[in-house]
Amino acid sequence: MERVRDDGVETTQDSSAIAQGVSVNTAVHDGVFKIFMGLFAAILAIFYLTFSHDAETVFMIGICAFYCLMYFGTPIVLRRASREKRENKDWTEFLDEPFSTNTGLISGRTALLQICIVPAALAICVIGICVVIALSR
Repeated sequence: MERVRDDGVETTQDSSAIAQGVSVNTAVHDGVFKIFMGLFAAILAIFYLTFSHDAETVFMIGICAFYCLMYFGTPIVLRRASREKRENKDWTEFLDEPFSTNTGLISGRTALLQICIVPAALAICVIGICVVIALSR
């Protein structure tokens, strides 16, 4: 099936899984969200461990932590406030089943990778930067 989006980009959606009766995920598993939050919490913790000797820097890290809390907390509060109950599949089911995106179907593992690759790379970079800072003191 071929369709044209509003921006003029033609996409083909793989409907073979749907035709075979395989259930397709349309919502991200809670575990992916927890990994995403954990990576950002690790970045803040690394910054705190590196710059904990300076009170002004700790204050700025606290402000960043507050913004992270609001950034991650707002979707959690809105989801709990909605009356729509969402079925949360098992972790292995999510990873193995197809996941529907705007451009077609991908595996749950690929969805996890696409969501968490940037925060993981940032965490690795922050570790490297903070190690260099600690060694240069």
